[in-house]
Amino acid sequence: EYVGTSKGATLANVPGAFELWLRLERPARKVSLALELGRDEVFSVFLDREGGRVIVDSDKASADARAHGGVTAIDSVGRLLEQDTVELRWFIDHSVSELFVADRVVATNRLFPVSEGPWRLRLTASETSGMEARLWALRNILTPGTDRAKPA
Repeated sequence: EYVGTSKGATLANVPGAFELWLRLERPARKVSLALELGRDEVFSVFLDREGGRVIVDSDKASADARAHGGVTAIDSVGRLLEQDTVELRWFIDHSVSELFVADRVVATNRLFPVSEGPWRLRLTASETSGMEARLWALRNILTPGTDRAKPA
């Protein structure tokens, strides 16, 4: 958990399945979230308030040559990024990323990291802003090798 006014923070020992809640007060013009998956593997999300868009970059998300990366710009979030407070939720479940800005789905992406983790998450802002981040580990509810939920 991180709370404060900063241009950035690093969360270490991030599990392969997690939920991140990020609240930005007086958000910076540009904010980046870099999920460092392995030695040469990084999955990045950029909030570009000036351009009114979110950019998702999976070009370096996997060291596996079979994985297809790409950069996607989502322009439909401009008004959401203009607010004095911006909330973001990011769900990662090993190979799937779902990003929400202001409780609206922005992007869903597939990841193919070679590394199992733990990973590291770097939050960086172009200028100082209020930042609060909370990260929760998600656990598998299925019994390994089946499609049934584990007994309670």
